[in-house]
Amino acid sequence: MIIPVFQGLFKAGHNPKPHGRQRKASSYINGIGEDWDGALLIPTTDEYVIFLSQNSTELKKRYIPAVEDWEVTEKIINKDNLYIQAQKIGVPTPRVYAPDSIEFLHERRNDFSYPCILKPDESHLFDRIYGKKNFMIHDFHELLEKFTETHQKKLRMTVSEIIPGDDSAIYSYRSYIDSQGNVLAEMCTQKLRQYPPIFGRGSV
Repeated sequence: MIIPVFQGLFKAGHNPKPHGRQRKASSYINGIGEDWDGALLIPTTDEYVIFLSQNSTELKKRYIPAVEDWEVTEKIINKDNLYIQAQKIGVPTPRVYAPDSIEFLHERRNDFSYPCILKPDESHLFDRIYGKKNFMIHDFHELLEKFTETHQKKLRMTVSEIIPGDDSAIYSYRSYIDSQGNVLAEMCTQKLRQYPPIFGRGSV
């Protein structure tokens, strides 16, 4: 049996705080009858990847959480850390900067090229506030403005160059690997269209 966790369980505006949603998810999972023991738990958003991963030891007593333990997940769920890990193994990445202050931006003002994007390290937190993936930035003044706004909301952000290309030039590799490291399913997908264009979610 498979339980998808939990795209449709929490309506917009219901339990808006992360810990509130996690308590509700925990209550929901623990309240399921014994018929579901041994079910595979599949997270459908980053937020629930984090939830399952951080609680995997307890959840494994009843279920099979389809996530790595937190010490692994923590290294890649944060986009800034993900780029570091990718560069260590030779995977090309966009040129990125991880500003922690307005002073950082001023010191590197001449390093940025436009347009660029200001994107969150933890996309699920940003999406909950803004309903989008990132900000398109056209000049330094706009970069200062948007960074200040997100910094005040305690969001960690990354400035990234834009890799040019049509929406249909985006490919993804997806796989399911079991606890013994066996690839049980895999596929390569190509985006043909996304909404909104350029930085949206795949629609075809």
